[in-house]
Amino acid sequence: MLPEIGEIKRRRMRLGLKQLELARASNVSQSLVAKIESGKLNPSYEIAKRIFAALDHHERGEEKKAKDIMAEKLIFARKTDTVKDITTTMKKHGISQLPVLDKNAIIGSISEKAIMDHIGNGGDVSSLSVGKIMEEPFPTVGESAPVSMLKSLLTHSQAVVVMKNSRPEGIITKSDLLKMAR
Repeated sequence: MLPEIGEIKRRRMRLGLKQLELARASNVSQSLVAKIESGKLNPSYEIAKRIFAALDHHERGEEKKAKDIMAEKLIFARKTDTVKDITTTMKKHGISQLPVLDKNAIIGSISEKAIMDHIGNGGDVSSLSVGKIMEEPFPTVGESAPVSMLKSLLTHSQAVVVMKNSRPEGIITKSDLLKMAR
């Protein structure tokens, strides 16, 4: 469902767009935008949809993307690594989770939480392989995924892997989003 037609002018003004800029972005004439905004003309559904799509595009265009906030230094675990080796790596780099790679494909994830869960079950986990205790892989997104999408994914996952041409390029965690609030 489209918003009210009266929203067009309010949103355009808030974005700092001129009528001509909105008209070009939505492939209509500037005079048509002026008539719609003044209430002299009710646009067809198709025209209203194009105008609102252009406004949406301008609003999203200002939003940061995954590539803008991702950590580019991506460290992986292999399923054959021992938990002891991985905990050393995590401590060294100050991280709490890693994607697990097998033959250049992400097959799972390992986190401090997963390790702690297995310690809680008793026994020595340091000699276990990562493959024995790894969890589901982190979700993946493309470089242009908007931050609003990442917020949603990170409410259900500890990290998101950023992909480019089917290859992992970076990782985003909750702490990366928190850095934006500063």
